[in-house]
Amino acid sequence: MNKDSKHETIEDAADTRPILIVPYMWIGDFVRGHTVVRVLKQRWPNRPIDLLVTSQCAPLVDYMLGVRSGVVWDLPRSRLAVAKQWGLAAQLRARNYGTALIMPGPGNRRSRRRSPEFRNGWVLSGKPGSA
Repeated sequence: MNKDSKHETIEDAADTRPILIVPYMWIGDFVRGHTVVRVLKQRWPNRPIDLLVTSQCAPLVDYMLGVRSGVVWDLPRSRLAVAKQWGLAAQLRARNYGTALIMPGPGNRRSRRRSPEFRNGWVLSGKPGSA
């Protein structure tokens, strides 16, 4: 979304539903995601921005201007934790996010070559028919 972009959207200035950013959870990638926060805040100044964070990255949220809060989650990586995942889903649903931006993880080189989505963030909007 640079100044010269021809991308046109119809934006509702009255829309105040929060935006959720799901960054990759390593600290360096998390910090680099602050640029996304700044761009979103410029585009939608009336919409609060929250980040999904691990307890390791949670203290950094206080230093990120433009972020309302961090939603802390610590799901285990080695096993399936369905009860915790359902709990996180219920918590996110209760916050009524209008948009979620899923930031890509680094992946490995081979999977990046096959899948362009590893290079692009995914935007999930609350509007029907949008991806």
